[in-house]
Order: sequence, then structure tokens, then C-alpha cells
Amino acid sequence: MSKLSIIGLGHIGMNILQTFAQAEIDALGIEIDQKSIDHGLERTKNNLERLVKKGKITPEKRDEIISRMKISKDINDIKGSNFVIEAIFEDINLKKDLFKKVNSIVSQECLIPSNTSSLSITEMATVVDNPAGLQECIFLIRSR
Repeated sequence: MSKLSIIGLGHIGMNILQTFAQAEIDALGIEIDQKSIDHGLERTKNNLERLVKKGKITPEKRDEIISRMKISKDINDIKGSNFVIEAIFEDINLKKDLFKKVNSIVSQECLIPSNTSSLSITEMATVVDNPAGLQECIFLIRSR
């Protein structure tokens, strides 16, 4: 995977970003709301610190994971991504608008999985040039 991006860094989106970073995959998170970014980074740092305290990772590994997590407010930074995960609020019109924007930035070969659990992928796929690239991919985050 040459470039991975996640759009929407609420609870699930930030956990997806952390999961990829822990798997040693550099990932870019896109979020327009600074409060969500700050809250998500704080929660991620706390999660990783718990792992350090339990002896599951070293402090160096924690720092490496955090360094793999790049964050931007500019959706245009997804340019060149070949995998863009959508994890925004469950609103069909917001998602369709986002997919139109993503479609205008990335190549047709880019896979765009949506983390939706209740909306029609078929309907959302009507707004992109490569409907087969729009997939449903539900990320389940285990509660602690």
C-alpha cells in the first residue's frame, strides 16, 4: 500500500488510523474539526501509554506509532492515495458530497472503502467514476 488515507477522525476514524500505524503502515488522517483532532490524538496517546504500562510496547514503539500518524485538515492531501477510507458521519448526502470530492482528487484505481453500516453503497457509488472502487468496509473497534 503506497499511500493510505482516512477521512473523518472521530472515534472510529482515529482508531482506524491508530490501527494502521500500529501495523507499521504510514497513514494520513483528514479531519476538518480541530477539536476532533485534539480529542482523538489525546485518546490515542492514552491508549498507547496503557500499552506501554502493560509492557506490550516500548516507549520507542509508542513514539514510532505516533510518528506514522499524519494528520491534515486539507482534503487535497489525499492526492496520490491508492486507498482512502471514509469514516464520516452517517449522512448519505454528506458522504456523496465527500465521494465526489475524493473522486476529483484521486486516481480511478484508488479504492475507497466506506465505514458505513446503514447506508446504500450502491447509491453512494453513483457519484464516482469507478463505482467498483467504492466498497463497504466496516471496522469494529473492541471496547475496553
